[in-house]
Formats: sequence, structure tokens, C-alpha cells
Amino acid sequence: MTSKDAGKSNGYCSYAGRLNKTSTFKCILVIIQAIRERKRELDRNNHAGFVSWIVKASDKGAGAAHKWTSMNTHAPPLPHIIEDDQGSTYFSPADNGKYYQKMWEPHWGRHASEYRQMIDILKQLILRAKQQDTALEPITGRNIKEAAQLFKDATGPCGDLWEPKWLKAMSDEAAEAMAQLLNAIEKCCAWPSHMLLNIIALMGKPPPGGARPKKLTPMIYRLWTKIRKVYIDEWGQKIVDHGTVL
Repeated sequence: MTSKDAGKSNGYCSYAGRLNKTSTFKCILVIIQAIRERKRELDRNNHAGFVSWIVKASDKGAGAAHKWTSMNTHAPPLPHIIEDDQGSTYFSPADNGKYYQKMWEPHWGRHASEYRQMIDILKQLILRAKQQDTALEPITGRNIKEAAQLFKDATGPCGDLWEPKWLKAMSDEAAEAMAQLLNAIEKCCAWPSHMLLNIIALMGKPPPGGARPKKLTPMIYRLWTKIRKVYIDEWGQKIVDHGTVL
């Protein structure tokens, strides 16, 4: 073999090596794309199957759905490493927070046009409540203490940072003061503005993964819902039966 032939051979080998690397890289990209498409397909099927299950379970009442949501299970942790559809990878908690913010931001305001309608309905509810002749039995300190014992110790706090153990350890005098506060709120048909803050916490989902938002309401509001649960359930049933909140 001449030196000229050897040069051609080395050039060919070099070209073949580059071609081999390029082909391998393209194969990897194809595989990654196929994996992503499969994940999207699983997500779609997962959601469709879950919705179908909810619809079927609700045919004979929502008991099955309530039983499922009340199971004593722990949500899986959120992933430490996230890769979005554009191929960007997020590692740090700060970057992960930005990713979830970017992902959920379009959803928060998607019903903005309906807010005015909701406010009008709430105004009508308040007016109708004030015009009612019958009043609820006033909340007592005993009601407060009994409802406080219904909280699980692991209940997550909201922006008010109240913990269930504080409510459970409440003195009789504090319980009576809390009862007076809730009775005043019911009479005014409005909560204090600083008690309207809700925190959205993201919880992990079973495979194929993802995040599910969960709303954390103020602890005092949760206490009130436990006390007035019978009336809240009755109102909810009327909404189901008549299709309207009024």
C-alpha cells in the first residue's frame, strides 16, 4: 500500500468514525423521543382511565370516590430531577420551583372570565342568608373542643401556621372565645380578609409520575367546617340535586 493509499484509508476510517458517532447520537435522540411520546401516551391514558373510573363510581353515589380519597396512603415524593418537553433539565429545588411555576401558571388564570360571575353568586348567597328567618344554633366552646379532636396530628398547616395540637390543647376560655369569633363570622356572612389565604402544595403522583395540586385552607376555617359539616353536606346535596348553588 502506498503512502497515498494509506492516507485515503486513514481518512476513510476517520470519516467512518464520525459517521458512526453521528448515527449513534441520532439513534439515542430517536429513542429519547420515543420514550417521551410513550410517557405522554401513558399520561393521557392514565387521565382518561381515572376520569372514566370517577364517572362510573359516581353513578351510584360518590361513596367509592370518597373511600378512595380517604385511604391512609402517602403520596410519593416529587422527583429531584425534572426534564421538560424542550429537553431542559432541572436539578436544584429553586430550579424545580421555577419549573412548576411555569407549568401551573397558565392553569391558575384559565377561569378568570368566570370570577365576576362567581362574585355575583356569592353576593346573592350572602343576601339570601341574611334574609333567612331561621338561624343556626350558635357554636359553643364544647363544639370547638370536640371538633378539634377530629384533626389528625399530621395535618399540614396553612398560612396561619396553626397546628392541630394547639387546638386540641385549647383551654375552655379559649374555646369559648373561638366560638364567639365563629358566631360573629356566621352573622356577618364573611370571613376576615387575612383568613382567605389558601396555599397550594404540590404532591407527587404514582407512576408515571407528575404533580397534583392540593389546597391548604386556614386551620380555623377547617375547624368551622367540621362543626358545620351536616349543613355543608346538606347544601352540597342540594347543589347535586338541582344543579345550582342558589
